Amino acid sequence: MNEFNVETHKIKLTGKIKNQLDKSLIYIIENIGLPKKIVYSKINFIDPIIEESIFCFGEATHLSDMKFGIELRTNRIITYGGYRENSFYSIINSNLDKLLLCSFIYDFVIRRLILSESFGAYYENCNYEKYASLLKEMIFDIDKEAAEKGAWASLINEMSIGAI
Repeated sequence: MNEFNVETHKIKLTGKIKNQLDKSLIYIIENIGLPKKIVYSKINFIDPIIEESIFCFGEATHLSDMKFGIELRTNRIITYGGYRENSFYSIINSNLDKLLLCSFIYDFVIRRLILSESFGAYYENCNYEKYASLLKEMIFDIDKEAAEKGAWASLINEMSIGAI
């Protein structure tokens, strides 16, 4: 895991929660761990709970009402929160395996390509467009839905215009 510096947090699952998760999810959560950072957000891990068919495992460190979870019916990785008319819901990845792969890809693009200036300096000659295009292509190959909408799509869009 640490070859690409994607830090993970392992959670020991027990009882009722463990009985509601797929065996593959349990294995990943307990043995590999969940990324400590997902797209833009660092995760403040909480004692896992089930909220309305969502396995909630953390909150964003920068927004107290932004939660991270796994939908139990679909295994989608999501962010959600807010209150009634100001509530939000966004898909991050279609499953946990794809979240880990996309996190590794993102780290690879940042640490190995952008920092080494493989396509040239990030802000020179609009090179950020090349990096964003490559990231989108690589994430698209792993998880089409994630590359086209949600948190990864927002990050890629902001990269493509040089905002980040």
